[in-house]
Amino acid sequence: MVVGVALDVISIVQASKPFRRTTQVVTAWTSAGLGWRTVGAGGAALGTFIEPGGGTIVAGAIGCVVGGVGGYFVGEKIRGVVYDWAEGTFFTALPVAPIP
Repeated sequence: MVVGVALDVISIVQASKPFRRTTQVVTAWTSAGLGWRTVGAGGAALGTFIEPGGGTIVAGAIGCVVGGVGGYFVGEKIRGVVYDWAEGTFFTALPVAPIP
């Protein structure tokens, strides 16, 4: 995790669009945490069903790794797409009605 955070900080510093990269990294780590908890809990439940004790530990650990990595990459990709969409969008102000 420490290496991943360090690499992400370097990628933010070296990015041509640092705000875009920062939002990607924050979303990626948030999604990784969500995936880690969700898929890890599902893996532990499945492991408990197959073999209580050892199965819980092994399947839970595998679920945590798969959910964390998957959540990171999915979050990073989705946030990049959303940022690019929002960056190219222009919003016009609504007309203000005169106060009587």
